[in-house]
Amino acid sequence: MSPPGHRATPPPRTVNIRWNWLPAALLLACSTLHAEDAAVKFDGANYELAAVTVATDGATTNEYVKEGESIDKWTTRLTVRLTPSATTINAAINPWLQSIRGQLTRKWEASRTPNARSDADVIVETWRMAAAPGMVEASLNRFVAESGTDGIKTYVFTEQMKSDDAEAAQEFHRKSFVRSEALAELAVPVKREK
Repeated sequence: MSPPGHRATPPPRTVNIRWNWLPAALLLACSTLHAEDAAVKFDGANYELAAVTVATDGATTNEYVKEGESIDKWTTRLTVRLTPSATTINAAINPWLQSIRGQLTRKWEASRTPNARSDADVIVETWRMAAAPGMVEASLNRFVAESGTDGIKTYVFTEQMKSDDAEAAQEFHRKSFVRSEALAELAVPVKREK
């Protein structure tokens, strides 16, 4: 007890140092999760989110390229697109095919996605001219009415190759079924910003 008229000195404030690390740890964890969210593993490679495009109709496209490549210079690309205005597979496929018709170098082919859970899950293979002269883009395009998603989602694997490279074309065909199965297993959320 303190003598009369003397004010007691309050006990020193203790700082619980154990809790000071929490905000920093949470911030680090969130940024790590965000970085992991922006990466997709496909066909034995890691793909990083390179571009996000949101159209005026709400269609959103996320483009992923291999680590070390860019959206302007890539060998393979993974695209995830959500078309909220499309209510059926055909409502997404038909306008898209019309838009690329003049670029096609071969007739497109459609098949049911391997291990599809419904008829609303289709793979369309296309071969079209690339922006670079003498190059083509071979694509496997999975159109799916994904549970819990409004609209039609499209997962696309695209490989660029020289238009006269028969060996690369054969390799693409050889791997197309396995890659279609891998596309069927993808469940990547569409991001509206990078």
